[in-house]
Amino acid sequence: EGVSVRWTGFEPSEEVRAFFEINAARDLDSFKTALSLFEVGAQNFVYADTARNIYYSGHAYIPKRAPAALTPETPPYLILPGQGGHEWVGRLSPEEIPHLENPVRGYIATANNSADGGNFDDDPLNDPVYLGTYFDLGCREGRITELLEAARRQERKLTIEDVAAIQGDTFSCTGFRLVPFILEAVERTGPLGDPELEAAVARLADWNFETPAAVSVDPSRRESNDPEVRAASVATTIFNLWQNAFLHRTIDDEIAALNAALPDRQVGFISSSASAPGYRGIYKILVDPAGTNVGDRIFDNLATEEIVETRYDIIVLALRDAVARGTEIFGTADQNEWLWGKLHTITFEDLSGIPQYNVPPGEETDESGFPTGYPRPGDKFAVDASEFSFSAGLGEVPDSRDDFTYGSGPSMRFVVEMIPGHVRAVNILPGGESADLLDPHYDDQADRWVRNETAPMHFYTEDVLRYQRARILFEPIE
Repeated sequence: EGVSVRWTGFEPSEEVRAFFEINAARDLDSFKTALSLFEVGAQNFVYADTARNIYYSGHAYIPKRAPAALTPETPPYLILPGQGGHEWVGRLSPEEIPHLENPVRGYIATANNSADGGNFDDDPLNDPVYLGTYFDLGCREGRITELLEAARRQERKLTIEDVAAIQGDTFSCTGFRLVPFILEAVERTGPLGDPELEAAVARLADWNFETPAAVSVDPSRRESNDPEVRAASVATTIFNLWQNAFLHRTIDDEIAALNAALPDRQVGFISSSASAPGYRGIYKILVDPAGTNVGDRIFDNLATEEIVETRYDIIVLALRDAVARGTEIFGTADQNEWLWGKLHTITFEDLSGIPQYNVPPGEETDESGFPTGYPRPGDKFAVDASEFSFSAGLGEVPDSRDDFTYGSGPSMRFVVEMIPGHVRAVNILPGGESADLLDPHYDDQADRWVRNETAPMHFYTEDVLRYQRARILFEPIE
């Protein structure tokens, strides 16, 4: 059998020209004109100027699909039948692509979420147009909106420092939404009969949903002595161990059944539940079961025909898994030692794949005190993104590892204040400005990045010249 592939990137487009013209835009209209040239690799474009305009667009070449390619039986996010009738039938017009200009509320928030809200019901096929399915859960955008709305209600003018703090927010949105379901499940299923489980439940019940690492980012890796910080850190560990176990406990049996029934060409697509779509599905079923076409049936384990498990059963089983794995990973049943920063770390990996070039360096050569990466606060779907694997901490699950290390997050922490004649900006990079390992600027920004700090980013030519460290001059060949 053969497979044919169509991608917008296989057609001529002018992204390089688009970026040149975006950089040369003088006002909102010229920015829109430049953006119209951008077609492949859809992005969230946001714009602001000193005339108080703000604008958002996800402009790109987005195909319009035949009705036959928008059904539950033949959805556009799986391989489609090749006998015809499922092809593209045009492209979405600019009016059909989400965009927003100078909203009355005075701000725009976007964080990889479904811009038109179409995926919030976890059904991308019931909307006026199909934009895609692999979007963020929406918690990050929701938390940003919550913080901005709080400032708006207080009529408080935000500073650069305030906005940078929002970028670095590590409140656990999923913990806030899902811990009540854990507490309800424990109450419904009766006594746990295990002091360690009961201690874990008590910690979750007292959690403020902050997610501190509780391990310092200086080479000593000093642990916090603050009881509240340690308590929140341990609760974060327990919740995230539970969250991953719950995902796999819920849908691994369905995944296995689907793989057994699907043609070979589809199996690889859903060979693991360790994915954002899988998590988004069970999250939706928990918080709004009536809004799905599956409901609580998903929680019944297909491998136990004589028993019909409920959501409460699976939640408690996953909690038992979490406590057992915590004890195994940390080597102690003393939950006070289960600090999140011991598991949740980041390493800036060099593109060469050589561990010695990573920041911090790889485990075998590390002299920085961070053999597995810098300790970090935050968890899945926090504003300050930290996308560790959904298989982390699960032991026997394929590709699982005991730590929750991650290698993707904010590629810069950029904030700009648009004051006429006095544009001010700050930024920091995850690593450094130079790609030369021997250059002091190879990794000199990493320490600030992990502390959620920024540095001035000079905007005006005279400031750039005043603070320059070096200049590279490109001259045409004669």
